[in-house]
Amino acid sequence: MRADAAARRFTLYEVVTLAAIVEREAVLPEERPMIAGVYLNRLAQGMTLDADPTVQYAKSAQTPGDWWPDLTRADYTAVIGLYNTYLNTGLPPGPIANPSLSSIEAVIYPAESDYLYFRACDASGRHVFSLTFEEHAGACE
Repeated sequence: MRADAAARRFTLYEVVTLAAIVEREAVLPEERPMIAGVYLNRLAQGMTLDADPTVQYAKSAQTPGDWWPDLTRADYTAVIGLYNTYLNTGLPPGPIANPSLSSIEAVIYPAESDYLYFRACDASGRHVFSLTFEEHAGACE
């Protein structure tokens, strides 16, 4: 796995950092490789990751005792810090959680797709994957 990560030009620390985001984002285990693939596609294109769990992590530093606070629309730009992947490109400075082996594997062996977006539309946790922002914005309608 280390050799495969290195072949993708990722350090172990970078793999764990991204895997922690995948861990917090994925509700359904089978979606981890697809979610990892979306984040890797975004990184390859120089886009921001726009990962809600990173904003929750950054916000938790401002709200002691609440490790995973609910987010408001304003939080995406109001929560300032290096962990807010809506405001900063690339990976955050470090992991936001302890990733499972399956999340680490998802980052090293992601699903191959052209998807750049995903969102959960209901309580099932299942995500809808999209190619464009327009598709993404209308995914839950």
